[in-house]
Amino acid sequence: MASCGQSGAAAEAASLDGHETAKGRTGEPVRALLRLAGLALYYSRAALSEHGGISIGPSHLLLGLLNADAAIGRVLTPPPALQVLSECIVSAISSPG
Repeated sequence: MASCGQSGAAAEAASLDGHETAKGRTGEPVRALLRLAGLALYYSRAALSEHGGISIGPSHLLLGLLNADAAIGRVLTPPPALQVLSECIVSAISSPG
């Protein structure tokens, strides 16, 4: 369904870009989650490059999440636990099985 002179494909792309659903726009929470997911994948790829492997695995994704969102660090107590957790994951990646 084209609007304001947009072609069908352009209108559909604009709708998908705005995360429109049958009930309307989903808003900021979805954009924030998409941003976090993108950052987590970015850092997961960086962990893969830095620590080795042929594909992104659960350990790479966990490292990506830990690097992407500082709020996760507030859940772990005491705060140094975040660094210790990251080091344990890196050592698991470096010496699998």
